[in-house]
Amino acid sequence: MALPQIRAGVGLSDGATTWVVNAYGLAFGAPLLAGQRTCSAPRRSLPPRRPW
Repeated sequence: MALPQIRAGVGLSDGATTWVVNAYGLAFGAPLLAGQRTCSAPRRSLPPRRPW
């Protein structure tokens, strides 16, 4: 991972780097989990389809 080079280039401390990694995980992980949960909902909870 390129985190040491990014940290040195931006001038972040070890603690700030941890915050950046955690924020990145929350920002991109939470919508992925929510979308997966929504897409895998059972079809039987929806109203039945019309045959036409």
